[in-house]
Amino acid sequence: MNKQLTVLVIDDDKFSQKFVSIALKDHYLIVQAEDEAQGIGKAIELQPDIVLLNVLMPHLNGYEVCKQLKDNEQTGDISVVFLSEQSSLWEKMQSYASGGDDYLVKPFTKEDLLARLNVLVKFRAQQQKLREEIEAAKKTALNAISTSGEYGHVLHFVERTKNINSYDQLAKNILLVTRAIGLNCCLLIDVDSDILWYSSKASLSPLETELMTLLRTNGRFKDFGCRTQINYPGISLLVKNMPLDDREKYGRIKDLLPALISVSEAKLQSINMEKALVQQTNELVQSFDVIRDSLATLSGSLQQNQQNSAKIMRGMLHELTHALPGMGLEGDQETYILNCIDYAIAESMGVIDTGETISASFGGIVTQLQQLVDRQTRLIESILNREDSSASASQGENPSDELVMNVELF
Repeated sequence: MNKQLTVLVIDDDKFSQKFVSIALKDHYLIVQAEDEAQGIGKAIELQPDIVLLNVLMPHLNGYEVCKQLKDNEQTGDISVVFLSEQSSLWEKMQSYASGGDDYLVKPFTKEDLLARLNVLVKFRAQQQKLREEIEAAKKTALNAISTSGEYGHVLHFVERTKNINSYDQLAKNILLVTRAIGLNCCLLIDVDSDILWYSSKASLSPLETELMTLLRTNGRFKDFGCRTQINYPGISLLVKNMPLDDREKYGRIKDLLPALISVSEAKLQSINMEKALVQQTNELVQSFDVIRDSLATLSGSLQQNQQNSAKIMRGMLHELTHALPGMGLEGDQETYILNCIDYAIAESMGVIDTGETISASFGGIVTQLQQLVDRQTRLIESILNREDSSASASQGENPSDELVMNVELF
């Protein structure tokens, strides 16, 4: 038997007290009280493991004393064994109703008393183990609920990313998640070396922006005190209130935030690509306008040159036809000259026809370029329409979700 266990005997019968003390002295630490008031006081003061309580007392009976002990938070877990000369069912029912754990009829032997207390001690040990298991189960359940809630926020964020099309929206949604799991954070987004700053509660101090910038090159994680900075190529997140007093939550957050920032990094690259595509399309449209105007000018000049060449050739043929008879040339000489001129005119007309073919090709090139520009423009319109829809949806969100944003260009 464990000698560390304490037994409080509340009994006005001195013979009974003496007998119990002798029977238990080698197995328990015995404390005695001669009346109910003294017994309740010692129970509160000493917090014994077991109370042996006489049913018949001068002022309050044992049932009333037991009820007071059980109703008191300080003594409610103490095991109570009633000692009584009565053995009726009604007495035992009263003992049970008042909160008793066992009932021993006087007179009893030392062996009976030790046996009953031995069973009661085992029962207490089982109760304690069960309470510990229940507490552990509660803690596990709470951790599971907390974990599922925290991961649920991240999963919901992943679902929302398809509607995020700007840096401000991305930052706002990241800080909504961190705020939902009780974190106070600062956020840095690197956009082509232009640094965008965001904070979940207040503006960033100059020292915070300087430290976050310096810590970006200090690895994926940087822990200092209750603060942790997580770095990715385009995003850095500074948590200012890591739960150092809750190691389980601390570990969950250290696992959770990299997943959050990794998804955000991928979305950041997607936004960059979309913006680059929009810029490329605008440049393409501008280039097409220049090419189209240049081709139109070139085609017009070519056609005009063709018309001028044909007019000159026809005028020269007309003049030679009238001038040759007066030149005194032999017939075969006139024929030779006319044949040369006919050949030159035929060659020139062939060049003119080729120019018309080139001009038609220019028109085909312009048409193809226009189709390409139209497809690219429709793609950009779909992206811009998606951004407008997302922006309209975000306007309906809770105003309390608004974030403080500072922009600083490096």
